[in-house]
Amino acid sequence: MTAMYQSYFGLAEAPFSIAPNPRYLFMSQRHQEALAHLLYGVNGNGGFVLLTGEVGTGKTTVCRCLLEQIPESCDVAYIFNPRLTVAELLSTICVEFGIAFPPGNTSIKLFVDLINTYLPAGRETAGISALPNGRQAFDYLIRYHTTTNMTAEQIHELGKNEVARIRGEMEKVKAELGFKGDLNAFFHHVRTSKQMMPFTKPEEVIASFNAIRQKVERNVTNVFEIKPKASFVVQRTEAFREASASAEFLPGSIDGSRAGVFYVPIPDAKTYNQYSDEALFLHEAIPGHYYQLSLQQENNELPEFLHPESMSVFVEGWALYAESLGKELGLFEDPYQYFGMLSMEMHRALRLVLETGIHTMGWTREQAIQYSLDNEAEAEDKIIVEVERYMATPGAALCYKMGQIKIRELRTRAEEALGEKFNVKEFHTQVLNSGSLPLVLLEEKIDRWIKQELMIND
Repeated sequence: MTAMYQSYFGLAEAPFSIAPNPRYLFMSQRHQEALAHLLYGVNGNGGFVLLTGEVGTGKTTVCRCLLEQIPESCDVAYIFNPRLTVAELLSTICVEFGIAFPPGNTSIKLFVDLINTYLPAGRETAGISALPNGRQAFDYLIRYHTTTNMTAEQIHELGKNEVARIRGEMEKVKAELGFKGDLNAFFHHVRTSKQMMPFTKPEEVIASFNAIRQKVERNVTNVFEIKPKASFVVQRTEAFREASASAEFLPGSIDGSRAGVFYVPIPDAKTYNQYSDEALFLHEAIPGHYYQLSLQQENNELPEFLHPESMSVFVEGWALYAESLGKELGLFEDPYQYFGMLSMEMHRALRLVLETGIHTMGWTREQAIQYSLDNEAEAEDKIIVEVERYMATPGAALCYKMGQIKIRELRTRAEEALGEKFNVKEFHTQVLNSGSLPLVLLEEKIDRWIKQELMIND
């Protein structure tokens, strides 16, 4: 979901190219199309206005992303000078380039239209519930993305409870490390500590992940009785997309001829922070996305059309659950790495609070950013991108934590019902051997398995 959001709104590629005179710029075709869609909604032809703010304030997602990517060598005074009308601006540019007025390049006009037409029509609110039928739309999106019938209010309270629980675990790690200061000071320490940035070359980061892999592979049979046939490699993200990419796993070919890839972006090895790398490996590789997606592809008992299907609440819920298996897989001996796992879980718990707050309770963008800063170790610039993602894609980010909570709930239910007869390997097989399921069907399946195990043991 992040990749889709970034590619549409311009974070994943530079939208501008420099004109013959470096004071001017032109937008790529993709970004012209994106702005045209926005203006289409403003002109009353359909769609809805999503963003708000003034150019240069940092409050408008599209404009801020565009501004950040304008080359320093480009004098954008002509474009943003409020004393120039659209006609004057275009006329000035045409004279500069010696072309007829109006110019044939639509990117300049679209950018001007964005400033003069779109922004004044923008609304003050951040959530979808402020739009006609917005609350009904969000209720539908909750059901779609979580496959549950929970209300926004229930999810909001669940999220706040999870935030409080995880904060308690974080406090324990802080105390174990003997850190003097409150939790927010510890967040800053983790973000900036040179101890967490030991690398000088990208190859060292990749080697560190391969060392984590070796530890996990030595212990994986303790908690799993099935494993994928497909292989995977850990690889640095390609340079052309590295600056805006997130770590990710891409499955290999179904026949196993091409290995899967766990991509790690390393724009600057010297500032690469490793504090959550063990949890990240568990999420993306073993036993997270690599395990689940590869087993699904290889499962000949599933109908062929289900092999590539990926229901986010299951796929991301499983991967987040996988992060919690670190101690069972020989990891988290370093308290900082355990804190990294808690930080990644906190990030997903916050989404339950922020999504529902923004889209049903009138939370502002700034309120959501501050709540995140108060409760997690992520840097502010990354938090801002995340909050704006939640504004732009209502409901989508709920799936991670909702899926993880359900899988953990089902494991606890099985442990309590079966007692000493509980077999974690068999539980994991039951979760993984039917492909990507809605949570209600997964729950029914595990409940049937528990009953069958009780009958066998009787």
